Amino acid sequence: MTTLPVLEAADPLGEEATRLLWLMRAEALSRYGDVIDASAPPPINDPGVPRSAFLIARLSGQPVGCAALQPVDAEVAEIRRMYVVPSARRRGIGRRLLVELERLAVAFGYRALRLETGARQPEAIALYGSCGFRRTEPYGRHVGDPLSICFAKTAAAPPCGAAGPAQSTSLENVPAGNALATGRAKNDTPPP
Repeated sequence: MTTLPVLEAADPLGEEATRLLWLMRAEALSRYGDVIDASAPPPINDPGVPRSAFLIARLSGQPVGCAALQPVDAEVAEIRRMYVVPSARRRGIGRRLLVELERLAVAFGYRALRLETGARQPEAIALYGSCGFRRTEPYGRHVGDPLSICFAKTAAAPPCGAAGPAQSTSLENVPAGNALATGRAKNDTPPP
């Protein structure tokens, strides 16, 4: 029997998120070691802000992937930190993370999504293309980086089809007051 991935809202600065970020960095060094300074400090996740999300994917209770949605401006969000550990790949986990972030982006009132991946990550390039993202000109810190490939998508476009069923703990399932649920839909009023 196949174990279904569970998606949970998580603290982007928490221990599990940090561990996944370190694993992501180790893989980036293996693919881009000729252009990444291995002695530089590893990146850190952005803290949660309104209309943002950080998700952790779990299999059998263990964290095996993550993804983040960060606001760029009132109408655009960026998908960041998409990562699945090698042992959990080819199970639709990355696709499930992407589907949930797209759903959240619409709920938060974003009109467009963008993301960046590396030229040496054919799996990510294929996933984003299969989910309706289209290549676009580099933006922000990616301008002039020959290894960056940027994508964009209208947030209201049909979301990427999920690869099989998955259990998901979305923001509707996160207890009220939980600091992990950092986003509110555009028309929600803040709690008293």
